[in-house]
Amino acid sequence: MKAETIFHKVKIKPGKPIWFGKSSTGGTIFGFPGNPVSCMVLAKILLEEWLRASYKMNPFSWIKLPLADGRSKHGNREDFFPVRTKVSEVTILIAEKFNGSGDIRGFSNTSGIARHPANKEKLLANDLVYYLPWREL
Repeated sequence: MKAETIFHKVKIKPGKPIWFGKSSTGGTIFGFPGNPVSCMVLAKILLEEWLRASYKMNPFSWIKLPLADGRSKHGNREDFFPVRTKVSEVTILIAEKFNGSGDIRGFSNTSGIARHPANKEKLLANDLVYYLPWREL
């Protein structure tokens, strides 16, 4: 079976080395990287969205919520990081510590992921960020 590359690599972290293509028989092929966190993030933001579109379902909705504490990133890629929600008077996002795309334990007690834009080196406490829960609310 031959395959045509549609794209290879995206400017996100984790998950940069994803491959996407079409088989010679017309099927769709996703090639995910080997790290578990990369797979979780890519499955949520790309594969699930592709499945929803394929079955004519509504796209998922990112929710804007405040970040409890600031965070920094290096590089020019969009960064997806693990968060959990804390509900008090308002719902806030608490960033979980994790050590890269191989650290599945850093994602184990999270409720979803938040997005750190590519063009922003720092997010400050109470900045509104886009949040995507692992499952629908």
